[in-house]
Amino acid sequence: MENQTRSQIDRMLDRVHSLDDLSADNAIELRRISERSLVINKFKIASAEYQNWINKVGDDIRGVEYDAQNACIMLKERPGRMNEAAADVVREVFHQIRDRLSGTGSRYFLTGSADFSLADKFSGSIKQADASLMKSECKWPDVVLEVGISEPTNKLFEDARRWLEGSDGNTKLVILVDI
Repeated sequence: MENQTRSQIDRMLDRVHSLDDLSADNAIELRRISERSLVINKFKIASAEYQNWINKVGDDIRGVEYDAQNACIMLKERPGRMNEAAADVVREVFHQIRDRLSGTGSRYFLTGSADFSLADKFSGSIKQADASLMKSECKWPDVVLEVGISEPTNKLFEDARRWLEGSDGNTKLVILVDI
């Protein structure tokens, strides 16, 4: 199965020579057939080029992150049953945290998998959490959930580092679930 999947991915990527060649349907299909996150780094992608692509394919496409430092995109693995189950459990905890924090007078809300532009040394990069909790009127979430399945644990640690260092100190807690 692994070789067949890799072969399908390679055939699709053989037709992609720039970000303009990657349609939303192709990105969705690559996420569907891939068994884990997929980095597309066969060509360099400038931040402006990524923004133009998002405008073209629609900014509601999920599971695509932009890494400005490496000038590439990552197609996140599609959430499976395990991912969804873990995210659902933590979302319940997020609801409780939100309710308690909102009792202090500030309004907090759950963001789901919204796009966030990172700052500092990750400036230009776009990151999506599996779930997050943020205060109204803030640019970044306070608490972030990242769920990894069949990914190296150090990839989750790198995700946490990007949130903590790329949010201008606003993200205070990153919860990692490694399945």
